[in-house]
Amino acid sequence: MAVIDSPKKCSTGEVVVSMRGTIAELALYLVILAVAATCAFGVIRMNVGWIRLRREGLRANGVLVGVLGSQQGLRPVVRFEDCHGRSHEVTGGSTKSRVLNPGDPMGVLYLPRNPSKAEVLPLRGRVGDTIFSLIAFPVLCLTAIWTLKEAILVAKSVLLP
Repeated sequence: MAVIDSPKKCSTGEVVVSMRGTIAELALYLVILAVAATCAFGVIRMNVGWIRLRREGLRANGVLVGVLGSQQGLRPVVRFEDCHGRSHEVTGGSTKSRVLNPGDPMGVLYLPRNPSKAEVLPLRGRVGDTIFSLIAFPVLCLTAIWTLKEAILVAKSVLLP
């Protein structure tokens, strides 16, 4: 953990050991901890939004009004009306397998209190997101716990001589 210089003897015969690099090591552990915790929070937030949309969302019939092309595939732009009759547009997830023609009917799932939170049905890539979450979240949590443990050990060696 700590980089320890070779021991040196003082004039009184005591051995002096300097501990270089422990502050830098502590800083590194704290950065890793911050990144892991932020990523874990992002995974939680992504899934909470999806679960809320599935639980509280209303279905609406929409119409394909455009298609955005990207390297990942085509992304449908769908216009739909909420339960109050207001018109909204939502961009769906990438699709490579389906032919998209303007005017095609498409389903939309949206939150009634916030129709800007909407997704084109079927929900885009949620199986992949779920698998990613099931793998990433525990890994990020374990990384954060291990890093916190190491940071505490380094902090003790720095603060308590």
